[in-house]
Amino acid sequence: MQRLIHVNDVLVFGDKDTTERILWIDSSYTYAFTLDLHSHKLKINHRRKSEIEEKIEEQKAYFNYEGYKSRLITSNNISDAQSKLLNDAWEIIKLIAQENNEPNIYIQKHRNELVKKAATELNVCRSTVYKYLKKY
Repeated sequence: MQRLIHVNDVLVFGDKDTTERILWIDSSYTYAFTLDLHSHKLKINHRRKSEIEEKIEEQKAYFNYEGYKSRLITSNNISDAQSKLLNDAWEIIKLIAQENNEPNIYIQKHRNELVKKAATELNVCRSTVYKYLKKY
C-alpha cells in the first residue's frame, strides 16, 4: 500500500533535483502547494496530488526527513535571543499565515497583496516579510 502524502512531508524530486516541503493540500485531496527548500526566494509550486504520487511510484521522488530533522526548531534547542527573534518574526507574518488566507497565501498575486498590506500596517520592508514567510 502506498503511503499518503501529508502537509510538511519533505520530498526530493530526482528528475528535477529539487527538494520540496508540502505546505497545503486541498480538501478534495486533488492538488497541493509545495515550497522549494533550496530556492533563495519564496518559490511555491502548484502540483497535482496524482503527479506527486506518480513520481513516488516511479521512484522519481522520495520522502526525505533526515536532512531536515536537524533544522527543526524547538524551545529546547534555541537561546532566549533566538526565541525573541522568532517571536518578532511571527508577529510580522501572523497576519498573513492564517488558515483563512489559505490557499491565497500560496498564490503569488494574492500573496503579494497580503505581504504589501502587512508591511504597510507594521511599517516593515516587504523583503523582510518575504524572508520570514520563507522561514515559516
